[in-house]
Amino acid sequence: MTNPKIDSIDKYKDVLTFNNLKIAKKLHLSDKLFLKLANRASRENSRTPMQWSDEKYAGFSTVEPWFVLNDNYKEVNVAAEEKDPDSVLNYYRKILSLRKENEIFIYGDYKEHYKHSGSFYVYERNYKGKRALIICSFKEKKLKFTAPEGFDLSKGTLVLGNYHSNAITDNGFVTRPYEARVYLFEAE
Repeated sequence: MTNPKIDSIDKYKDVLTFNNLKIAKKLHLSDKLFLKLANRASRENSRTPMQWSDEKYAGFSTVEPWFVLNDNYKEVNVAAEEKDPDSVLNYYRKILSLRKENEIFIYGDYKEHYKHSGSFYVYERNYKGKRALIICSFKEKKLKFTAPEGFDLSKGTLVLGNYHSNAITDNGFVTRPYEARVYLFEAE
């Protein structure tokens, strides 16, 4: 689910939002600016009714819910995600399955690489002679990624990724927007 775009301050229900509105008024912020900020950061974003289907009230209820529905519930809902093998829901299922099937992700030690990168979050896990390398790009643009020292991506098995075609060149690759890959390496 994505955050809703609430078009009026009076549609908010959260007391914290109203307390912040009082502060915003004291700071002479316009209602338009406050609404923009509230839409971005309010706790209300996590309180919208669950979007189960494209049915009336998003399949959440047979009566109008207490809080706004996201306008995109016809397209973004559990029923649609169930049908799409590449959906966010099914990707999370793959992540959970990978974790259950591989103790390395539960018990393995942790070592971070490229700690000061604002573009990548890269870390390894080690357990019982196996190694895993997890690579996450936080950018919408393409970036050149090179594996950390001691890893040969061509010798690893790609066990999870959020894109289909996953070529490796010169022990790295060019990332796509918000790309994530998980490689497993067997003991040598």
